[in-house]
Amino acid sequence: MKESLLKHIEQYKDGKHYLLAFSGGGDSVYLLLCLHEVFKDSLPEFVQLAYVNYHDSPFVDNEEDIIHYYASLFHLKLHQVDTEFVKEVHKNFEDWARVFRYQLFQDVCKKEGLEGVFCAHHLSDSVETYLIQKERNILPLHYGLSQESIVKGVKVFRPLLSVTKREMASYLNENHILYYDDPTNHDDHTKRNQIRKVLTEEDIHRYEKEIEIENDKLKTLYHKFEQYPNGMDFSTYDNLNENEKLRYIFFLLAPVKSTRKEGICKDAYEFLKKQDSNSLSLNQKYTLYKDRLGFFLSIDTRSIHYCYTLDKAQYYSFPEFDIDLSDISLFNLKKLPVTIRNYQEGDTLSTDLPTKDVKKHLQKQGVPFYGIPIYPVFLTDDKIQCVPFYKDIKEEKVPMKMKILRRFCL
Repeated sequence: MKESLLKHIEQYKDGKHYLLAFSGGGDSVYLLLCLHEVFKDSLPEFVQLAYVNYHDSPFVDNEEDIIHYYASLFHLKLHQVDTEFVKEVHKNFEDWARVFRYQLFQDVCKKEGLEGVFCAHHLSDSVETYLIQKERNILPLHYGLSQESIVKGVKVFRPLLSVTKREMASYLNENHILYYDDPTNHDDHTKRNQIRKVLTEEDIHRYEKEIEIENDKLKTLYHKFEQYPNGMDFSTYDNLNENEKLRYIFFLLAPVKSTRKEGICKDAYEFLKKQDSNSLSLNQKYTLYKDRLGFFLSIDTRSIHYCYTLDKAQYYSFPEFDIDLSDISLFNLKKLPVTIRNYQEGDTLSTDLPTKDVKKHLQKQGVPFYGIPIYPVFLTDDKIQCVPFYKDIKEEKVPMKMKILRRFCL
């Protein structure tokens, strides 16, 4: 085993407890041996095993025997779940199995208080992933596999990304170490296995360098994107090439949880081709807003509500705004208390202004359409007595700082 690999694994000897995804295959056996080399006799204290028997082949009994052999050999706690793939219910075995086992990992880590799960993904896996990403024109935040990531809410650690599958197999075979050789790994019907079959060691190491270069480029690009965490002006956006625009949209929409994330990103890309005032609902929570100047991601402003009744001539601070009511005449008020709430559909002014409709009044002042639902109105005796001028708020000519408007509009 490579000394550098063992030195890398030493970082996990940090007093924390881990789960090892263990299938009995060569990859996970190799990782188990590396962990034992580092943790030695304290391995049972810090590492537990997780195994799912899918009963997906006539050879699973052999696989299970190897699992129990190593659990017994190293005195490791084993979390085993037996399940059976039902073709009529689950059309894609690989996707279904992945979801199933990560749910197991999540449950075990939570129950046992474990830091996360070790997975025996290696350099060959990372290169295969990279080639699939390229072929499918996927725009990930990282090419290949990451040393650490979060999958289905579980911290995943991949210590073997510097080692190829052939290197591990050679070590195991030369030392006559027992492991399970899964026949499905030789099935040419899957895209990953087709790639695996033609990749040479030379190819893998060449792609390893290419992945490193590509990820360095991504790192620089996403560092630039971090300057625009919520949105971007069109003058900046238009200077990006098509690939960078798509990547920024993927970056921007990171909070949006959906099973059709790529479709949503494509919809957003088409939506932003026209620079006009409009909105695109992305899911039940998030909306993409744009005007002629730029765009931003937000929860739907129509879902935001606030209402405060103030009865003293003093300074107030709320999540949505700060206001000083020491001189209420600055807001055309004659008495307190006053209720300040956000605009509601159908609001009308009770003053002598020519435009009674609050919405038209705000539109005339240039309030963005997405800012109107969160704009403040002042009520006394249940009648709207004041709607501060947008220009006065922006230029702070009145003693009211609209934090919620700054967040969305200013």
